[in-house]
Amino acid sequence: ITLIALLLLGATTSTFATHLMGGSLNYTYVSFNAQTQTATYDVVVTMYRRCDAGSSQFSPNINLGAYIENTSNLNKVLFSSTNIGPVVTSPVVLPSGGGCTFNPNVCVEKGVYSATIDLPLQAQGYHLMVETCCRNTQILNIDAAGNNLGMSFYAYVPPAFVNNSSPVFVDAPVPYLCVSDTTSLLNSVIDPDGDLLTYSFVSPFQDLTGAVQWNTPARSTYPIATTPYNPTFGVPPPFGPGGTAQINGATGLTQYSPPGIGFYVVAVEIKEFRGTNPNPIGITRRDLQIIVITCPPNTSPNQAIDTDSNAVITTYN
Repeated sequence: ITLIALLLLGATTSTFATHLMGGSLNYTYVSFNAQTQTATYDVVVTMYRRCDAGSSQFSPNINLGAYIENTSNLNKVLFSSTNIGPVVTSPVVLPSGGGCTFNPNVCVEKGVYSATIDLPLQAQGYHLMVETCCRNTQILNIDAAGNNLGMSFYAYVPPAFVNNSSPVFVDAPVPYLCVSDTTSLLNSVIDPDGDLLTYSFVSPFQDLTGAVQWNTPARSTYPIATTPYNPTFGVPPPFGPGGTAQINGATGLTQYSPPGIGFYVVAVEIKEFRGTNPNPIGITRRDLQIIVITCPPNTSPNQAIDTDSNAVITTYN
């Protein structure tokens, strides 16, 4: 089984339920009103949850905060708060075939929240933030159980005169990696503006306030706090000693080799660059939850020589 899996999964908020698995926040530049000096953006928050029996549902609505950038790592001041909903859900169809006979039997559901917002022209741009609760407690590399950790979704929007849309992840989530095997996965994205993109592993965000339902406070802590790792785990190594995780900063191609089964969290950040500007014009990220499982061994091929044609014949049992 070569490349059985990819990862990802996401979530949302409601009560202190432990069903959330990851996701991302993206925005699309729509237009600019010269009279009001206001830009319009479509914002989409995509989350994933475990939908096994007993798991909590997605929250019907979430709160999106747009915070003004102030060129420093000080708490950001709220410009607007938008309640987004209702959520649109769909099942995630997990892959099968390729000679794989195992059935991990995990239910995954996708939830999409969307809204259109107006942001006045502001010289330094905006920070879009959403908070949800809570991550599932089976995660091994971060202390989700002990800290009742939620997650935050984030994107930086440059000033309206830049006319930027964030890259959008287009690959379907495939939540399984095989233990003690190396898997190559590409973070497939589309950038509507054709900007130069760089990719990196980062620490996943935790929730902004620890609240069950975030209400976009007048000032928001910045930088957003990241998840505390359990001993021997980190950005690298997300799988602990004996495991590896590598990412190509130019292409987003990742390679994972987990040494043990279980649930792990990884975050990939994308920065956008345009022209000769050495500073990123946009930042977004994806919060991923990887499930490492034991996979059946590959079937070894049998080879024989056809005595009539001298051709090599390969068969699989």
